[in-house]
Amino acid sequence: MSLSEISIGHPSILNQLNTYLRNRRFPNAMLFFGRKGSGKSFFARQWIVDLLCQSPDLGKACGQCKSCILSRTDHHPDKLVIEPDDKQSIKIETIRDMQAFYSLKPVYAEKKWILIEDAHQLTLEASQALLKNLEEPNDSSRFILTTHHLEGLLPTIRSRCSLIPFHGYSEEEIKQLLRKKSEDTILIQEIAIIAKGNIKLAFQLLDPVFREEYEKLISLFFEVGDHLYEKLPMKAKDDLIQLLHCWEDTLLDLIKYGLSKQSALFKNGAWLVKKFQPTAAVRMEKMLGLQKQLVQYEKNLQSANPYMTSFTHCLLADIYHAFH
Repeated sequence: MSLSEISIGHPSILNQLNTYLRNRRFPNAMLFFGRKGSGKSFFARQWIVDLLCQSPDLGKACGQCKSCILSRTDHHPDKLVIEPDDKQSIKIETIRDMQAFYSLKPVYAEKKWILIEDAHQLTLEASQALLKNLEEPNDSSRFILTTHHLEGLLPTIRSRCSLIPFHGYSEEEIKQLLRKKSEDTILIQEIAIIAKGNIKLAFQLLDPVFREEYEKLISLFFEVGDHLYEKLPMKAKDDLIQLLHCWEDTLLDLIKYGLSKQSALFKNGAWLVKKFQPTAAVRMEKMLGLQKQLVQYEKNLQSANPYMTSFTHCLLADIYHAFH
């Protein structure tokens, strides 16, 4: 699939990227930013298929040229994808390897394309090395960076990129996409509400095994007793932040649907909301206050690596006292 074949979601971004493609004029670097699951990585990877095509038809990849064939095998010599390592960082050695690629002329395509996923994971040294390429661009290479944590990038890097915001999918767009995978209309309705624009999560929730694991994460939110930190299935900073997103969204769902006995979603027995009917006894202002705390704790975690464990302990204590 190429970007030109996508018909659902982000119409303004599609128009902007297709305009670049038709005019064959591209910014030196683009920064796709937005929360996880908003389509940044998917759009970037699919658009590169169109960008590398040697014989595009109105911006659409032909699917037949050497570049298109290589794109399908994911071994195109004019494309480089950089992702964080298993320690969730992009180190300066990786950027130095990229710079060797950056200095070469394209083999098949008009330009080489470098995709840096989760660019907020660049170390300071790697960021400074990348900045040199952004400040002194060449004519044969272009960059696409993606991030769900815009503030985690150096301001100097952000200022040298064309910013393209991804705001997530609407409920109706998620329903349209899920209908291609399932005929369970009630489940689709529930997932579209719960996913909060996160299309990746929406597709994952179609899997009953994943739904069960997701419920376990939510259940931790209401766990009674000590040593909850030790029970968390993840300890890495980025995973904890994603868990906070999960808990924030759950609180919003409970506030909007679970505390309203008149809600059609509540009456129909949504698999997630119904699970936490006991929280209907919790006062609304307490739920709203806790949701604000989760947002603040996420901000703290974003910038507090040395204190991550203590921040998380404090967060869990606040959750416990909110419900007991």
